Amino acid sequence: PTETPLPPPPAPSREPRRGRRMPRCWQRLCFSLFLLGLGLSLSPSASLGVSVSHVRGPGGLSTCHAVKGDGKERLCGEPVGPAASDLWGPSTMLVRYMYHGGTLTRDGRLVGVESGGAGSCKGLDVLRALQADGVDFSRFYAAVYEKEESGGGWLPILSAVRDPACAIDSDDGDTAGPLTFPFDMDSCRRIDVKLFRRESDLEPFPGGSPFPGGAGRLLPNEGYAAMGIFGAKTEFNVGSLWRSAYQLGSSYIFTIGPRYEPQASDTLSTHKRLPLFHHSSWRDFCAASPIGAQWVAVEMGGEPLETFVHPRRAIYILGSEDSGLPKSALRACHAHVAIPSVRTESFNVAMAGSIVLYDRLLKEKFGYGGGGAV
Repeated sequence: PTETPLPPPPAPSREPRRGRRMPRCWQRLCFSLFLLGLGLSLSPSASLGVSVSHVRGPGGLSTCHAVKGDGKERLCGEPVGPAASDLWGPSTMLVRYMYHGGTLTRDGRLVGVESGGAGSCKGLDVLRALQADGVDFSRFYAAVYEKEESGGGWLPILSAVRDPACAIDSDDGDTAGPLTFPFDMDSCRRIDVKLFRRESDLEPFPGGSPFPGGAGRLLPNEGYAAMGIFGAKTEFNVGSLWRSAYQLGSSYIFTIGPRYEPQASDTLSTHKRLPLFHHSSWRDFCAASPIGAQWVAVEMGGEPLETFVHPRRAIYILGSEDSGLPKSALRACHAHVAIPSVRTESFNVAMAGSIVLYDRLLKEKFGYGGGGAV
């Protein structure tokens, strides 16, 4: 028998389906929310939770005030400072200086050197102005930026002078030398100076300090170590490093930048047992650095820690949690060490400092290294 074919399925209806209509109250609510979001997106101060007001001060000067969501009022806009002509006369040479490891834009300071209208100033007068501003020339020497002959470089000047206040102007180049800086009183009258650390500051007593109790005896050369963070972002890491440094024999710790506030990670009340020094800038750190200590940068790309010979007197400098150690500070350090890893070289800053101090403790305990080092 023959099979009867099945009838074809019915063609789908092309008539559009009619859904339920949104209630009018919901339509009005959605439209209101859309207008509210559009208004916030067009108002930067409102989207950030900041209200901005302009206050007209004396003399028609407008000051911009910003009040953030926390209720604290802050000034906004570009900072305004006095011009150099308001502080010094046209016959004054401006000296902008910094310590090696800093930058002129971040750490530069200005001092004035009076020329007496001669259109030039002596190099010894420059050193005296820097000494009056707190520079210790027994530990540092000055170099000026030269660009005419070299295209850009730091040229040491009067490096033999260790006390400019007592130095005498002379034709003897080893004492002061007839060094002058001519300048145009109408346009260019500024020189840039960088202060470098003297080699004698690293090893002030090459033969050791004599022991006062007997002839021929020397104090034990045990050395010391300190650990610090340049630009710490969180107080928790400072507290963790503080505790580890105390347990691993560090002499002290320090910070360059934000201050530390006691918090939960300092469970041993280490602030009562190990000192912490705060340096508000790189300049303050350089001026307060111990005599005879070498600076060691703990940053990626350095000598592996397992082969590194620790200096007997070492100041270890860690970078911030997000950006690391600035390149200018890295170049100023005498050594550069990196912590090995299996996957990535990025460590927590408190953990990195603890590993370096632990490595130093092990090498010192088991007698690794030689030549007065650890």
